[in-house]
Amino acid sequence: MSIPPSLKALLPDKNLKEALARMIATEDVMGITYSEEGVALLDNGQEMGKCTHCAWWIIEALGEGDVYGFCTRDNPVGNPDIQDWVGGHDFALIRGRYIVDPWLGVYSAMVPAGTVFDLQEPADRAAIRHHYGDPARWSWFSPDSRECCSPASHEYPSDKHLVLPDAKPIETLNPTPRVSSGALRSKTYGG
Repeated sequence: MSIPPSLKALLPDKNLKEALARMIATEDVMGITYSEEGVALLDNGQEMGKCTHCAWWIIEALGEGDVYGFCTRDNPVGNPDIQDWVGGHDFALIRGRYIVDPWLGVYSAMVPAGTVFDLQEPADRAAIRHHYGDPARWSWFSPDSRECCSPASHEYPSDKHLVLPDAKPIETLNPTPRVSSGALRSKTYGG
């Protein structure tokens, strides 16, 4: 898959976080279409309602980055749309720093569409913990096999282990009250 021309124009910006946010800001920019059944589809034909599809779409579109993910039984989070509704989550990490997650902005009422989190930005750390838990517990997906590798595995590449410095422990974060069951905006999303 190649990045749609409308997205390519957004990337040369000096501020990469803002450019990445614009890339996932709206369905039109992302090239989302709907099946006859009303299921949101990425431009590669995969369902947007599956977070793993969104993560790989970002990596393929940009030609760089990694897919990480977690199960909430191993990595509890404060976002009930992930903790209670789906039980785990996958997302793209660009340049080992930027979490680009179009799924979260569409299916969770807690995050506006187009939100990008920066692991190196102290102001983003509490939100990262709330939505994604502890980066040390994230599994990494091999780009070759697309199989996930647990951080406890000897096959987990040492350069893919992540730590979120100076973040509050998960136990001290107050979960935000649930606002929706996941189907947001004015359309019903598949998943």
